[in-house]
Amino acid sequence: MHIMARQQQESHLQNEAILLATQLFGQSNQSLIQEFARDYQSLVELGYPSARVKQAMLLFRSDPSNEKRIDYLVACECLLQEYPNQEVQEALNTFNQNVQVAKAYLNGFRTLLEFGFPKGDIKAALLMSNNDPHLALQHLL
Repeated sequence: MHIMARQQQESHLQNEAILLATQLFGQSNQSLIQEFARDYQSLVELGYPSARVKQAMLLFRSDPSNEKRIDYLVACECLLQEYPNQEVQEALNTFNQNVQVAKAYLNGFRTLLEFGFPKGDIKAALLMSNNDPHLALQHLL
């Protein structure tokens, strides 16, 4: 029973990966689709969430290795250990999936939050100040 469930899960994962690759590259390049699907599947099997793997695959689809994808996934995991998932997702989306900029934003956000400013005001001040918490503090005062 356990073997059948595992096979079904692998089959579903492979189908999901092939569908994503086909959407990105069309039907024309089957070898590229298979390679992309294999990379996607291997990253999900490593334990990364499929939605985040999909984002990494989209961001670094021209990278022939998984190195940049893995760096992105690891950096996201590090952020998730420090901040709530919703805040990390919002920061990544705001800064076009740039992990370093999102981290600077989250660090500044946390620092300014300790002063008791409203979250919305902090977000606006950080965006206006290019994530500089000192300039953002001046905006908030």
